[in-house]
Amino acid sequence: MKKLFVVICLLFAVISGYANKIDSLTNATDVKAFVSPMLFNYYYSGVDSKWQVKNWLKTDLNNDNKTDLVVTETGGYQTFNFVVMAKSDTAYQLSQINYSTEGESIDVIRIDNKPYVVFHGLKETHDIRQSIPRTDTLSYQFGSFVELNKNPAHYTIESITCSSSWASPNGRPDNVLIIKKNKKAAYTVNRPHAGYILTKEKRSRNPQGDAGIYRSKIKTDELKDIYGLINYIDIKKLNGKYASHYTDQNHYGITIKFADNSLKTIADYGGRGTFGLQAIFSKLNHIIKTTNWR
Repeated sequence: MKKLFVVICLLFAVISGYANKIDSLTNATDVKAFVSPMLFNYYYSGVDSKWQVKNWLKTDLNNDNKTDLVVTETGGYQTFNFVVMAKSDTAYQLSQINYSTEGESIDVIRIDNKPYVVFHGLKETHDIRQSIPRTDTLSYQFGSFVELNKNPAHYTIESITCSSSWASPNGRPDNVLIIKKNKKAAYTVNRPHAGYILTKEKRSRNPQGDAGIYRSKIKTDELKDIYGLINYIDIKKLNGKYASHYTDQNHYGITIKFADNSLKTIADYGGRGTFGLQAIFSKLNHIIKTTNWR
């Protein structure tokens, strides 16, 4: 069975309390000392001490007149790519840009005098990771790095349904989140209730406790960012199915209902079909974890 540190989505979190030191970084030792404390938010204590900075550079990725940091670190056969965005003089946003962490790298290029992150890796299918190079040009949009799209869509969205299940592509999912255009949302982590939410069965059991159906209202800014990503990546043009060749991954599903009653459904084994999908799944997961469900 293959083991992998799975990057389901772009990791992003605001880390406060550091001095704005990016401008003063002059060598790999400085970069490692600056980035390492941030990594403790994601990895077990001490893991970063084994990593070495391979490549790094400073640039302004979102034209806000603040210097950002792009860094690739290696540890054994693994490669970890990070971008540190300076949100203010004392707060930073750490994003990880990886598919498999094996032999991958990032760089920065300029297109029409605008900076973009370029990801270098290998193509993969459900069955195998091929030795065919792949390159993705990533743009910083709505707090995430996603595939560059110079012609975003302008959809009117009625609802978003997201589901996931552990290594079980068939049958009812383990949990379901539905968000309507009025920002009302329903969420459950119970399979029978997941089926109820999806099929709108009339016989609804809604017991108290963790097995129930929970409801709340989503923050306007959070929903606006998700709508923005859906339009920016032009989700209707994506494939209907994506799959990682690694075993024992989560199965993710997303269905978007548009104002014209059309639907776009995507099944994504591993949750990393595209960087854009990763960003959407990440934001939806953040909503699940931070919303005051009732």
